[in-house]
Amino acid sequence: MQEAANKVEQVMADLQQAFPSPQYFEILNNDRFEEFVASFDQSIQAGNSKQTFRFWNSYLDMVEVLLLFLRGTREGNWNLHLASVRRMLPWIFAYDHINYSRYLPVYWLEMRDLLTTHTAVHQQCIEGHFTVQRSENAFAQIACDQTIEQTANRDPKTK
Repeated sequence: MQEAANKVEQVMADLQQAFPSPQYFEILNNDRFEEFVASFDQSIQAGNSKQTFRFWNSYLDMVEVLLLFLRGTREGNWNLHLASVRRMLPWIFAYDHINYSRYLPVYWLEMRDLLTTHTAVHQQCIEGHFTVQRSENAFAQIACDQTIEQTANRDPKTK
């Protein structure tokens, strides 16, 4: 058991040290990494029979979707935004959010088909113009409706 933990720690340390370099991709294609992934998949399959494991695994899935959505918005990455919206759909239905489950699939389908229906709008979205950047920080873009709430709608709500 300790030997397996040491192998995992070594693979993760190697990935962390090599991240910005081309060596990172060599590690990803290495046999040790493939063994790590296979071992991880086996542990997930073994844990799926336990209720607590399934709960935390689903929680991690939801958090991952949320973080990807935020990243797509903050970076102005249209493809990541749409992919994360698509991954949200099952969770929206599972937790019975009626309005989101009614309108989010329509939004996703219309935005997915922008390339064929409205090419110019699609190009603007690809360039990141579906968000607003109010500061110099490149990771600080926010959705247009949130910008309106923070600017134009703020005045009537304050004393």
